[in-house]
Amino acid sequence: MARTAVVPITFAQLVQSSGDLLSSMQERDLSFQEFLELPIAGQHMMQYVGLPIYYHLVNAGYAARLEDKLAGWLFVRGRGPLLYVDTLAVHPDFRRRGLGRVLLTFAETQARRLGRAWLGLTVTSANTPAVQLYESLGFERAHFQIYVRKSTPQGEVSSVARRLPGPRAWRLSQRLTRREHEQDGRFPLDVVRQFAHFEGHTWIGRFWVIRHQSQLVGIIRERLSEGVHKLVVAADSEHWGTPLIVDAMQSVIANQASAFVQVRFTSAAHHQAAHAACLDIGFKEQSADRMQMFKALDPRTDDSI
Repeated sequence: MARTAVVPITFAQLVQSSGDLLSSMQERDLSFQEFLELPIAGQHMMQYVGLPIYYHLVNAGYAARLEDKLAGWLFVRGRGPLLYVDTLAVHPDFRRRGLGRVLLTFAETQARRLGRAWLGLTVTSANTPAVQLYESLGFERAHFQIYVRKSTPQGEVSSVARRLPGPRAWRLSQRLTRREHEQDGRFPLDVVRQFAHFEGHTWIGRFWVIRHQSQLVGIIRERLSEGVHKLVVAADSEHWGTPLIVDAMQSVIANQASAFVQVRFTSAAHHQAAHAACLDIGFKEQSADRMQMFKALDPRTDDSI
């Protein structure tokens, strides 16, 4: 069997292979679906300019070469204890040859050389072969469940949540989000924070604060995306699943014009605590479109991989 070589990819190679890279992500990557929504001119601009510049400037890029052909791509970047796998793709002509495993093993080797303690990535939840591969290599699923329901006007709802505009709202949201991850305790706070840095967009939307006896106990980030009214909820653990938080959610989503409402709680523990209350007000549980996965790296040396 021919040996796979993983080597740095040049900017020229990126430009030349960008079409193949996009085609390799076509079947199972939600990012490609978003790419197809662009007008034709925008697609060409992204393919030959936007994507190559993004991958070249923001990430360290590598190519898997097999039979003297470019067979796969790996783009990673690091921050703090985390090495984040931005993109991993295998050319359709070279699938089922273990290239995904080779590229992830290479990423793990790089993470150890750089002194990173964790690997992280985001995967399309419906991409079952990729999820199974990552789990076989020791990755764990982070919180990936959401609640959804059709949006129905509710008339007058008591305004439990109060809107707070400006940068202060975002800072309060970050503080409560960190606190909830600490209380959940599943993954180290620093790893979760760095992962959020890579995903970005946590500042987009409107913020609603929830107070109890004059104390800040929760916050809701609200935004409209692709016709779906999306809420992200963070709160102190003693209020998870309580009528206070549920009523605040109801007051934020009352009389919205969007067809669907989606609620994501910051942690899996909060999600579970709110499960019964969400079902009672008409929500159904389902997997989010994308899922975060983490792998803790033990202190082995590179030679032991």
